[in-house]
Amino acid sequence: LFDPADNSYTSGPAHGEGDFAFQGATVLPDGRAVFAPTNSSNVGLFDPADNSYTSGPAHGEGGGAFRGATVLPDGRAVFAPNSSSNVGLFDPSDNSYTSGPAHGEGGNAFIGATVLPDGRAVFAPNSSSNVGITSVIPAFANASSSKR
Repeated sequence: LFDPADNSYTSGPAHGEGDFAFQGATVLPDGRAVFAPTNSSNVGLFDPADNSYTSGPAHGEGGGAFRGATVLPDGRAVFAPNSSSNVGLFDPSDNSYTSGPAHGEGGNAFIGATVLPDGRAVFAPNSSSNVGITSVIPAFANASSSKR
């Protein structure tokens, strides 16, 4: 953990998810940090309130799945698909993962994500010839894909 107030670094808790487990993180509305799973089979969560790491839900999208994360206006985290065929969605209200819409851009598609002023997520192209832009992703209760 880097503390800009005193320009220091402190090792946080061990995550136990192996090498290249995560690439990218964002802060959830509840204050936890969520890590985009790259080679980890699970979403990663860090809680600064008690300095703890938790292995979150499994995503089932395979190795190299995501590279980058951002938070949607409704509080869910969206993961930029790298080798995953689908956008990834994490809902902190019930700590669940859902496979979002397919992108059709092939492997190593995107690296990095941010939210546009209108609430859509945009993904920086890696191997994709196109910028990735989500349509407004419906709330989990109305999602067409099932929770995992």
